[in-house]
Amino acid sequence: MTMVRIALPNKGRLNQSAIRLMNRIGFPVPDASNRTLLAEFGKGRYQILLVRAQDIPEFVEMGAADLGITGLDLVMETGRKIEKVLDLDFGRCRLVVAVPEDSPIQKVEDVRDGCTVATSFPNLTKEFFQRMGKHVEIAEVSGATEVAPQVGLADIITDLTETGSTLKLNHLREIAVILESRAVLIGNKKAMSDKQARIE
Repeated sequence: MTMVRIALPNKGRLNQSAIRLMNRIGFPVPDASNRTLLAEFGKGRYQILLVRAQDIPEFVEMGAADLGITGLDLVMETGRKIEKVLDLDFGRCRLVVAVPEDSPIQKVEDVRDGCTVATSFPNLTKEFFQRMGKHVEIAEVSGATEVAPQVGLADIITDLTETGSTLKLNHLREIAVILESRAVLIGNKKAMSDKQARIE
């Protein structure tokens, strides 16, 4: 019997929507707060694995999961070789370039070579500025990117935003969009052919 293993985010902005989606299609996935990392359904034909959203592209590429739900931003950032199966209707956000409100920078073209950009998306950020012909220093942070300019860590940030309210709250303004993101269902290339019927 072929089992299909599906990786879901264990917390963060996609967790609740991914679990609701699974519940709607008949998988009563436990809330991640109860610490269950693996749950089986359909008499062992399906297994749900709860892991960090940023690890899901790797789990799927390496075959630890056949399918996964994660953000397109994380798929693009990791560059993992997976198959995008489906765009989902939640988790919409943008990866943007933002500067302090009082910065003279109005658009990306105004960014000086050598300035520092704080981000938790170093690969997408580097590629974006290279495409724009800009040479910037990347300061990789794992969270609270918005405070980087205030504490002198960086001149500019790139960060995910849904509405822009967190940027405004931190006296930042958006000057460019690097990527429009949303939740996506991704698949392991080998599993997509070996377990096609079950996955469908």
